[in-house]
Amino acid sequence: MPKSKRILVLNSGSSSLKFQLFDMPEAIVLAQGQIEKIGLASADLKVSFREEQYTDQRPAADHQQALSWMMEVLQGTAGVIKNVQDIDAVGHRVVHGGL
Repeated sequence: MPKSKRILVLNSGSSSLKFQLFDMPEAIVLAQGQIEKIGLASADLKVSFREEQYTDQRPAADHQQALSWMMEVLQGTAGVIKNVQDIDAVGHRVVHGGL
C-alpha cells in the first residue's frame, strides 16, 4: 500500500480563501473551510473537520494573514497537522480568462 500524502488545495479569490486538506491516495477530506471578507474589519472563518464545525472572526488584512490563520486552525483547533512539514504538496485553482 502506498504511503499516504497530505495535499492542501487552495482557491483564493479577491476577498476569500477556500481550502481542503486531503489524505491521499484515498482522497479522504481531513479538513475543509473558507475565510471570507479578507481585507475588511472582521473576516469570517468556517472549518469542518472530523464531523465538527468551527467558526471564528478576526481581522485578516490580506491573504497572507488569512493563510497564517488557516494554518493556525489546521494545527491547533482542528489538529489535522502538527506543522507545515506534514503537508506534502499544495495545489491552487487557476482561472484563465482566455485569449
